[in-house]
Amino acid sequence: MLRIGSRMACFVFLIILAAILVHQPVLPTLDAAATNRFAQIDAPGGSTSLKLDAAHNPVIAYSSAARLKLAHCANPVCSSGTQIQQIDTAVQSSLSLALNQAGNPVISYSGRSGLQIVTCGDPNCSSGNQIVMSVGGSDGLGSSLTFDASGNPVVSYTGGDGLKLLHCGNPTCTSQNSVVSIDNTSGENLGTGLALDEFGNPVVAYRSAGTSPKIKVAHCADPNCSSRTIKAVDDTDDSLGNATLALDESGNPIVTYYHLGRQIAHCGNPNCSAKNVITLLDAAAVTPDQGSIVLDSHGNPVVSYEVQQGRADRLTIAHCGDANCSAGNTFAYPDLSNLNGPFSSLQLDRQGRPVVSYQRSKSITNSFVFLLHCGSTTCN
Repeated sequence: MLRIGSRMACFVFLIILAAILVHQPVLPTLDAAATNRFAQIDAPGGSTSLKLDAAHNPVIAYSSAARLKLAHCANPVCSSGTQIQQIDTAVQSSLSLALNQAGNPVISYSGRSGLQIVTCGDPNCSSGNQIVMSVGGSDGLGSSLTFDASGNPVVSYTGGDGLKLLHCGNPTCTSQNSVVSIDNTSGENLGTGLALDEFGNPVVAYRSAGTSPKIKVAHCADPNCSSRTIKAVDDTDDSLGNATLALDESGNPIVTYYHLGRQIAHCGNPNCSAKNVITLLDAAAVTPDQGSIVLDSHGNPVVSYEVQQGRADRLTIAHCGDANCSAGNTFAYPDLSNLNGPFSSLQLDRQGRPVVSYQRSKSITNSFVFLLHCGSTTCN
């Protein structure tokens, strides 16, 4: 009887232990140390645009001494094995990167002939690259690129003729392209933000031109933007700098831009025509640099931009506590060097941790392309 009782007690203990283990939370496996990791990619450094490949390794398009280059990292923190290729010359600091269905980079940029699109022949852009030149005239500044459902590039950009939208007719933009003028009063040489709604219709954030510029959102009624609604998301005059955006789960734009600090505008509907909520995220942001915005798994914005702290310019990562950035925001200044933060481009890894490409400088003439891979979701 004692032997049977012991067996029964052991059996009960195993059942209880199994129940405890089943109800334990599953912790995510970190693929890097839980500290912020930095990597110097190249020098000199200018404008950057970042995406993560299927293995979540960074892919960075950037300008370097008027050359377009691409760095494809071999691991999530770019610690070794990074492949760097030069793609084109006579390039201005205005570019946008996306990865097509094959994982190959497609980049829009302002080159020697205005807006140019390069479709790389492999994930490293080492061969088979195809460059389409003079797409849509002699513009091409402030471009933002994404893909439609068929994998055809869609690009918003500015120039002397205002804001335009290119919708390519095939994945390499070699035929049947559509180019539409959205707003001929938009600011020249200023960044635009682009996303597609659930119907594949473009939504573009930009800064208007004139004596009282405003941050506006154009919501296209069709994939080629043959008709559209245009609304100012912020009625304040003299909004400066560039704009970029993301769409929340209801398709409402969340726009970040500069006006007396880093601002967040969360539109009340997909056309930004009512109930927009404007939040001053960070008054310490003193430069109209474009910054970058993504939404975390809860729909809360994560934003990278530059602030001034005394005599230092620093990359800032703000993680909002709610969708309007009205409470619970955290701020991190992970790079403690004195001159860093311009031209940032932000993505989130599988654990929701920011990965950022940006420019770090030792002097006005001595700059580098850097990568930051945060060790936590707040980079603190």
